[in-house]
Amino acid sequence: MDESILMNYLKGKASQEECTQVEAWSEASAANRKTLEDLYYILFLSDREAAMNAVDTEKSLAVFKRSLKKKELKPKFFFGRKRYVANVAAFLIGAVFAVGVFAWYSHKHADSYTVSTEPGQRAQVLLPDGTHVWLNSSTQLAYKKEFWSNNRSVDLIGEAYFEVKRNEYTPFIVHSKNINVSVLGTKFNVRAHATEERVVTTLLSGSVCVDDPNIAGEGFILKPGQTLDVDVKTRKAELKEYATPADVLLWINGKLIFEQATVANIVAALEKHFDVHFIFVDNQIKNERFTCQFSTDDHIEDILAVISLTDRLTYRKEAKQVYLMRKK
Repeated sequence: MDESILMNYLKGKASQEECTQVEAWSEASAANRKTLEDLYYILFLSDREAAMNAVDTEKSLAVFKRSLKKKELKPKFFFGRKRYVANVAAFLIGAVFAVGVFAWYSHKHADSYTVSTEPGQRAQVLLPDGTHVWLNSSTQLAYKKEFWSNNRSVDLIGEAYFEVKRNEYTPFIVHSKNINVSVLGTKFNVRAHATEERVVTTLLSGSVCVDDPNIAGEGFILKPGQTLDVDVKTRKAELKEYATPADVLLWINGKLIFEQATVANIVAALEKHFDVHFIFVDNQIKNERFTCQFSTDDHIEDILAVISLTDRLTYRKEAKQVYLMRKK
């Protein structure tokens, strides 16, 4: 079997004819199946190292060929008959969003897969069903091997943006702090930081159902542009609508950039990324304009300190409430 066809198959880029060809070849013998599994293993490691060190893929393939001759043992990975099943379990794709940043992959046991990012890291992954996921810093995404068949279910701690591959027969479910977000195919963001007692779901397109198993009912059906903020301690939910819901995705590039933006727009964006609520003591300062840039990894206290360095604004923080006022 031509190696380029096998590579395209594992990357999800093969044609239907090539997919059929690879699947028939893989089922023809245990040796062929082992070769496909080994190539997947090498492909994954090459991609992960490339994110940090620009690893030469050809060199990795050469190592792979030598390993076949030596018949070295590698960890087993499950491959099914369907084309989408053959996609990488959690294949890191494209460029990561900062120099030296990458997501690490592990299987704690044969039936479990985990992708994680450390503080200050962001990455993009491709799930077996074709769903794209962007992971924010300090985020963990886990799923079981059953995901490869008919159970599209993941566990999330942190924050992630999902572009779900549509499947009318199998919903995609995100579990976060006993809150379930169910979709068939759509684009949405879920925030469930370990340090916050809340799960915040923002819908960009399509439709999602946010369900709390502890509360009777059919759950909340969100429309594009809506955000549902669920307090996992009190079980209360707050529905919000923002003028620019896409601001919730500013974290993907790791920066909050404002060009001559009003204070009202700036704090609205900050509320989407930090567990705080802004209150204007003086409503006139809402229209003040600033050009500034923050990192999504900054602490809200650091950002407030920068704001207070201006000669126009100051603040007072009480728990999760931030009062903004004009400097005297």
